[in-house]
Amino acid sequence: MRTSLLYWASGLALAAMLSACGGGGDSSVVDLSTVKVSATTFRQSEAAAIAEADVVLEKAAGPARVPLYRFFNTNTGTHFYTRNTIERDQVIANYRQFQFEGVGYYAYDGEQAGLQPVYRFFNTRTGSHFYTISQAERDQVRATLAQTYSYEGVAWYASTSAAAGTAPIYRFFNTATGTHFYTVSASERAEVIAHHPNYSNEGIGYYAWPGADGNGQPTIPLSPTFTTVNLTLTGTTPAAIQSQSYESMGVPTDTFWTFSAQGDFGVLAGKPLFVYIDDPDGLYSVQNALPFYNNGQGGLFVQMKPNAKEPGTYRGNFKIYACLDFNCSVRLGNVPLSMPYDVVVKRNVRFDANGSKTINVGVPFGAATQQVALKLNPAEGTAMGAWYLTTGAAPPNLAAVLTDDGDGKGSLRLSIPGGTPAGNYNLDYFFWSKGSAAWVPSTQLTVKLEVAQSTEPYVLAPATATLTSLLAHEVYYQYGGFSATAARGTLALAAPGAEEILYTPEQQTAIPVNKRTRFIEASRRDYQPNPSTTLFQLGHTACVRTFEYTSAGLPINNCLPAGNYAFRIKLLYTLDGSTMPVDYLGTFVVAP
Repeated sequence: MRTSLLYWASGLALAAMLSACGGGGDSSVVDLSTVKVSATTFRQSEAAAIAEADVVLEKAAGPARVPLYRFFNTNTGTHFYTRNTIERDQVIANYRQFQFEGVGYYAYDGEQAGLQPVYRFFNTRTGSHFYTISQAERDQVRATLAQTYSYEGVAWYASTSAAAGTAPIYRFFNTATGTHFYTVSASERAEVIAHHPNYSNEGIGYYAWPGADGNGQPTIPLSPTFTTVNLTLTGTTPAAIQSQSYESMGVPTDTFWTFSAQGDFGVLAGKPLFVYIDDPDGLYSVQNALPFYNNGQGGLFVQMKPNAKEPGTYRGNFKIYACLDFNCSVRLGNVPLSMPYDVVVKRNVRFDANGSKTINVGVPFGAATQQVALKLNPAEGTAMGAWYLTTGAAPPNLAAVLTDDGDGKGSLRLSIPGGTPAGNYNLDYFFWSKGSAAWVPSTQLTVKLEVAQSTEPYVLAPATATLTSLLAHEVYYQYGGFSATAARGTLALAAPGAEEILYTPEQQTAIPVNKRTRFIEASRRDYQPNPSTTLFQLGHTACVRTFEYTSAGLPINNCLPAGNYAFRIKLLYTLDGSTMPVDYLGTFVVAP
């Protein structure tokens, strides 16, 4: 999958649309200046032709099980599905932002016992489509969201429960874009859950029939029988792919491929040319493709983008098909071409406990700061001391440091502040190589932190506060504070006079009553991180202005003698209509 945009990289199809006019092999009648090219890769399945043959047989008997074609919209990061071959071909021909990904899965094109209609809506705000098998949800959308969702009718028919040969269609809601994503692939579902926290898992949308390769990955149904034309692919550059790289950086070499062709280019006149690149291990996706023709020699330049891969060794052969129709029943001569690859992907930094880039951590809710150490393995061939850490998405008061443990491994050490509200947090950390003989790319690890719900009615954090002011600063307010999180009920300041310094007998003797002014001022902060947590600010100063002046006109300040002073902040805890006092205690240090 892409990191920022969502699609199944190993199940894409390259539809390179080459429109040419004229005929014969003469360059004067072959005009490639108006060629449109849309490009990507796919994973071909030998079972695809069998599945397509089954569809033909079913059509004669009534409602047919038909392929649902899947597109990826590079402008919006959303997917589009259609069973309509005319709509499929129009999208391929006219909308370059839609990358054709082949057959996503199968459904029925008409009513059949045990099946329900899947309804289709067009979101006029996002330019994406929404699909639901729920009649109640359809009615609710039409009744309350008609200004945003345009109802387009029944898209296809599927099942609301598991049946023989079906697979669940998993449904996600993208909270960042307000769009939905659907997939039949269990591995794609796992990838979304692990690495895309903005996708909310909505469970199973309905049940349909997986792609022809048996595991739900998009396929291209190539025709088992075909004819050829007098235009052939004569070779590929590079002739083979060999590389070693680290995960998250992809295959580092040969990002431009050239497919050469010779023969009668006139066979392209008025016809699309579908170029299918079978990529068994999903090593690449296609970024762009451009045709060329000069003095009777022509072909196609294709810009390939390496995909991030899991550690391992990938060996096999790319197969390149060039066809004059969608099902590849009319092919250029001598295809498919074969291009061998031998790719080694090394492991980057990972958590030691599970060998993954993601780990789950649970801590109880409480007032004390909690320390968590997560063991790490450095990237293959590197030492832990060659890495440093930066923090991505994480609460600003949650500290993280990276340590070299001296045993060939390291630790990500988290300091979770007391009073961190109960809930789930995705903490992202980026690891960067300081430099080594071979450059290693940065990588991201994610900690899924769960702070458990409190069994206490409320927690004040930190448990006690220490405030320090300097006499040398005179009237100079500094600020500390604490949080009050109520699992049930509410906490508020007891006003007026919520602050009280608890003078010892010796301090009472040394400090007259009229000098005991408000050296600490408590207030409720406007910013509140969540409804159950209240932040209180404590302003403090060693000296307070009296608004009295000396004969020389200088202000007179009232200052506390240097020393330690106990204090309390008086709170009121309210639960079910009953209120009780709560004291938050601390120490006020007045230094010279």
